[in-house]
Amino acid sequence: MTNTIMYILRQNFLLVFLFSCSSLFAQKNVTSKIDQLVNKTVAEAHLSFLASDEMRGRNTGSPEIDIAANYLAAQFKLLGVKPVPGAINGYFQPVDLKEIKAPTVVEFIIGSDTFKLSEDLLFVSGGSTKLENEVVFAGYGSSEDFEKTDVRGKIVVTYAGTRTTANAVQAMLTDSPQKNQLAYAKGASALIEIMAVPGVPWQGIAKFISGNRMITNREGTDSFPHLFMKNTEAISIQTLLNTKKSSGTLSIIATPNKVIKAKNVIGIIEGTDAVLKNEYIVLTAHYDHVGVKKNSSPDSIYNGARDDAIGTVALLQTASFLSKNPPKRSVILLAVT
Repeated sequence: MTNTIMYILRQNFLLVFLFSCSSLFAQKNVTSKIDQLVNKTVAEAHLSFLASDEMRGRNTGSPEIDIAANYLAAQFKLLGVKPVPGAINGYFQPVDLKEIKAPTVVEFIIGSDTFKLSEDLLFVSGGSTKLENEVVFAGYGSSEDFEKTDVRGKIVVTYAGTRTTANAVQAMLTDSPQKNQLAYAKGASALIEIMAVPGVPWQGIAKFISGNRMITNREGTDSFPHLFMKNTEAISIQTLLNTKKSSGTLSIIATPNKVIKAKNVIGIIEGTDAVLKNEYIVLTAHYDHVGVKKNSSPDSIYNGARDDAIGTVALLQTASFLSKNPPKRSVILLAVT
């Protein structure tokens, strides 16, 4: 583990200085300074604290993650890392998250077919509801598709992704949030995306999205029902794709979302060059983990040493080195929740 930390540190330092010097001699000089200043004992001490049982896995929204944030901010201050303008209490960047709990019931009835949670449907967001509405198909749910389709007050079904989306990950993480905002803005009563893109199998997507999870807090769409649907040859869906219209019932029983006040820890080491200091290199690691979860072992604490206390320790050691050896460009150190 310690060897891994030292390797990450060396790569971080060399990457930063690669932007500031190009000669082989200068790079060898930097390597020599790393060997002199990077302290194995200090790295192990940081790691032992962050990944200790007492930190209980540093779960987002827990008291322990706040302890970790305060620890990082204190280390930044001790090392001479400067606060970033606009940060709270010197080093904190507020991040509003929303905890979404898995719903107990999700059911979509259209024609003679009934689609259910997990097997056919995955809950993205929204509150409890029961809709008996017209169902419309709006292609890929692009701006052009929504312009051509009257979706106000209707359950909107689209394909996931866009016509050029390469895989399910892009469809879920990049395309879907934009589609959510479009459907909501156009007055749709719900959005269901058919996962017809290649890549991650349905079981993999279900494992990723079916449990409790955190998302970035989106104002205005809290109660807007949004689902993924397994690609299907069901007659009712094939008819909808052809005729563009049908009628259906969507039922969801969900626990209200909880807003989590989280924070990133951010600081800056100013560059030495009068011009280049206005350019920034960002070094980042996430300092949270998954907390405490029941499992088959007597130890239910997920300590998160590799994911990602080790990266956070590398960030601190990098701060220690660069504060004594600032490069020409400025360096932003960002520990994210």
